[in-house]
Amino acid sequence: MKADFCGKTAVVVGNNSACRATALALAREGAKVFICGEHPIEPEAAACMQAQKIHMAQLRPADDQALLAFIAAAWEQTGAIHILVCDGRVAPVYKPLTEVTPEEWSGAIASTLRMNWKAVTAALPYMEGAELPAIVLITDPAVYHAGPLDGVVAVCAAGVESMTKTLASELASRHIRINAVAAPEQASELTGAVLFLASHGASYCTGTMLEAGSTGGWEAET
Repeated sequence: MKADFCGKTAVVVGNNSACRATALALAREGAKVFICGEHPIEPEAAACMQAQKIHMAQLRPADDQALLAFIAAAWEQTGAIHILVCDGRVAPVYKPLTEVTPEEWSGAIASTLRMNWKAVTAALPYMEGAELPAIVLITDPAVYHAGPLDGVVAVCAAGVESMTKTLASELASRHIRINAVAAPEQASELTGAVLFLASHGASYCTGTMLEAGSTGGWEAET
């Protein structure tokens, strides 16, 4: 798989543990990686990223101008963006839907659906014309296995799945693939699923959601 990523540019939006693991995996496969997120990265994790020459930035992905500037800078430094990975799971709400406040509902939608949508639309101009460009959105498996407190998370994840399918149709003529992975943040299989969907080996996949972490690997959901 290393040949698929060597010399490619990858932008990772979000710096939770899933995004950090994905950024490191892409860098180890030879990609030039840029990662941004709202929270400071712990010194040990930051040192690992620096060792892999990963470009890090602390910014609020909800800040449109900051996100646009970050993505533009990645393009200016490398000349192309081949891969976009985004995880919009920020401050999820865990309570019954009937007890969710309007503020919590609006915040969940903004932090999940809007963040993914904005990352994709911001990166698109810089991905057109790149070799085999691919987008991977990361979301929560509650879309398939919602517990009694997972209502808001499940609704947001379903929105990400629908967004993925819709954008796959819209972007097909522009030769940009988009897929998604539903997995717990700490799932060991998540990184492998993301790298597979971003690789040349998945060039036939678009509009697909893979569920990782429930079976010791991953599987496509239909």
